[in-house]
Amino acid sequence: MCRRLAAALATVTLVLVACSSDSDPVEEGGSDGDPVETSGDYAATIRRTEHNVPHITADDLGSLGFGYGYAFAEDHLCSLADAIVQANSEAASVFGDDHLAADAVYAALDITGAARNEFDGQDAELQSVIRGYADGYNQYLDETGVADVPGYCAGEDWVRPIDEYDLAAYYKVLSLRASVDPLIGFVFSATPPVDEGAAAGTGDDVAEQEAAWASLLPDASELGSNGWAIGPDRTEDGTSMVVGNPHFPWQGALRFYEVHLTVPGTIDVYGASLLGSPAVNIGFTENVAWTHTVSAGSRFTAYTLDLVDGDPTKYVYGDEERDLRPVEVSIDVLGDDGTVETVDHTIWFSHYGPVIDFPGVGWTDTQVLTFRDANADNDEIIPQFFAMNTATSMDEFIAAHRDIGGIPWVNTIAASDDGRIWYADTSAAPNLSDDALTAWEAAAEDDLFTGVALANGVILLDGSDPVFEWVDEPGARDPGLVPFADQPQLERSDFVFNANDPYWLANPDELQVLRSPVFGRAEQPVSPRTRMNAVQLGTENGDSGDDGLFSFDELRASAFSNRVYTAEVLVDGVVERCRGAELGKACEVLDEWDRHVDLDSRGAVLWREFITEFENVGFNDVGALFAEPFDPSDPVGTPTGLAPAPPAGSDPVVEFLQSAIASVEAAGLPLDVPLGEVQVAVRGDVLVPIHGGTGKEGVTNVVGGGGNGTTSEPDIDRGEPIDGSDLSSLGYPIANGSSFVYVLEFTSKGPVANSVLTYGETGDPTSEFFVDQTKLFSAKQWKPVHLDEAGVAEHTVTEIEVRGPRR
Repeated sequence: MCRRLAAALATVTLVLVACSSDSDPVEEGGSDGDPVETSGDYAATIRRTEHNVPHITADDLGSLGFGYGYAFAEDHLCSLADAIVQANSEAASVFGDDHLAADAVYAALDITGAARNEFDGQDAELQSVIRGYADGYNQYLDETGVADVPGYCAGEDWVRPIDEYDLAAYYKVLSLRASVDPLIGFVFSATPPVDEGAAAGTGDDVAEQEAAWASLLPDASELGSNGWAIGPDRTEDGTSMVVGNPHFPWQGALRFYEVHLTVPGTIDVYGASLLGSPAVNIGFTENVAWTHTVSAGSRFTAYTLDLVDGDPTKYVYGDEERDLRPVEVSIDVLGDDGTVETVDHTIWFSHYGPVIDFPGVGWTDTQVLTFRDANADNDEIIPQFFAMNTATSMDEFIAAHRDIGGIPWVNTIAASDDGRIWYADTSAAPNLSDDALTAWEAAAEDDLFTGVALANGVILLDGSDPVFEWVDEPGARDPGLVPFADQPQLERSDFVFNANDPYWLANPDELQVLRSPVFGRAEQPVSPRTRMNAVQLGTENGDSGDDGLFSFDELRASAFSNRVYTAEVLVDGVVERCRGAELGKACEVLDEWDRHVDLDSRGAVLWREFITEFENVGFNDVGALFAEPFDPSDPVGTPTGLAPAPPAGSDPVVEFLQSAIASVEAAGLPLDVPLGEVQVAVRGDVLVPIHGGTGKEGVTNVVGGGGNGTTSEPDIDRGEPIDGSDLSSLGYPIANGSSFVYVLEFTSKGPVANSVLTYGETGDPTSEFFVDQTKLFSAKQWKPVHLDEAGVAEHTVTEIEVRGPRR
């Protein structure tokens, strides 16, 4: 698992990256490229420019980690402290029994033990970065005191110093977000039947199964993104450009933190990290820029197991019988009365992985489900990002993916200063043989249970048949994973993009089709948001002007253009039906609407209430919404046309319009209310009007209500709900969506970039930096990114030197 770490750290320590586009690299260490001596105290400089962005400089990687941990703790200590409590299976003892299931599953998986072993196997220099980060965090905590840390955790007894193993456990949990996390409840509740003659699973409770399978998939309204890379064929100056726009929560541990990290001669990278990460996850060096989107591929395969007659803790595997393995865990749980009780629980495992108590199937005398996780052994996630952080060319950037393979669950969209652009889904994926795929495809046609799982994006296999074991091949990060050479990749000179649909539509002019479904199913309908992405990037009705070539300003405008795909293709037909049904003012509101979701857009609220009445499946093919079917040769243009009214019975278009009108009126709003009066970010005591829309509407700039399932941070005020609507007494409260948004162009003088971190650089609601960039975002304004030494020095608002003892 760790065999490629040395290669990653060789990149980190030997590659020289210029401090700025106007100066030569500063070489450190000996002439053979050895890293700087790391004895003595940590020492780092933290300079903060406008909007509190930290630029951290040190002479060695350990000190860089120290400075980063210190700066991060100033702004977000509570979130990381909270997340580490959870990673260590201690959350139930602190926050109560709502966390019992996660604590028990993490304990059974031995997250902390595995993380310790994996950290100890890493290269010493990478260890020094992570250890330094923990020490910097602790230095700030020691100087400030638990009682005075900013944020919701002030004075809490669970706020304590951390170490490198705490961080390693947290990184392991992050890598499992798209696999173990959605299954935690099912894993926890899996218990062998105790009554003789327990009913066999029939697999015919379709509705329950569909809901359960659907719950396992990443919610594009919670974890989605748009990623664009524009090549020289489509830019005014023949340069390359990137737009990064991850749609992530605005609260909790899955926020981003904007930062600039520099060790002269070793690393110079700008971008954003998920809270607690010592490396930049989305960003750029002087030579390469990249972003990520959540992959539609499979991070696990589910298996049915045929159980041995008379013993539901044994299963059939080929010609043999195998035992299901119990793992006993003991979890401390805080009760309502303030006392702590130890709860013993058993988690069951097959040789694939944890057993799951799946709705509609359960654990019967004859059958149970289990799954195998592609990220179970992923200890390369931090080395992966450090290698990307130091890439000096597209070749080196791609090599980081090929040689390390630590990407857990995202696509990558990248551009380099020599005009290359690249899309790839190098996330961990199960490697199934041709025989397994053939058998699975047949089962998906004939078996209802397998077909229902597939319809909801889950690969369900017969775990009692060894043909469905994952295949080991050279070039894979770990045994059983798809090797780099077989992962979806596309390099072009016009554009590549992704908006969370499968890989096959990275460019509409070069549709890719792989047989294996583990990266998502090709030639299937895509979301309205993906279609809007493709339209905006195209030359017909796109955002690049009459010449079809993007300028930097046009690309910035496109990122927040707020066009609504469903409106552009359907609203005229809807208005006609509206008038036919004599629905009065609603028809005029929709007809006069600008088909955008800007602050002053009148009609956007009514359209959202209307379009969200349609079931998700209705956006995929002919039905109540579309008249013409999906055509895999034209995935952007189809399905199309408003569905005609049915020959008998109610017209869904009219019925849903009436419902939308009722919802808006029930909220006490005029039908033509401007979106900015309804859609607001709740930032402490401040309400900020927010533009943008939902993926279902077909908006690329996604915002939504979201939630906070990652920390105990208090949720935002969401107002009183309006029955039958997403509206509340506060309108549409926003706490999710566009987050770290950046636009970059590689010019002859180096990278030029603008960014906005929609929720700001701190989790402290009393700070001015909790709302400042939300206001920027509201006004569609960007902040300049300062990269070179002169720019950072000129715009420095505060500067501190931090030092501490090195362990």
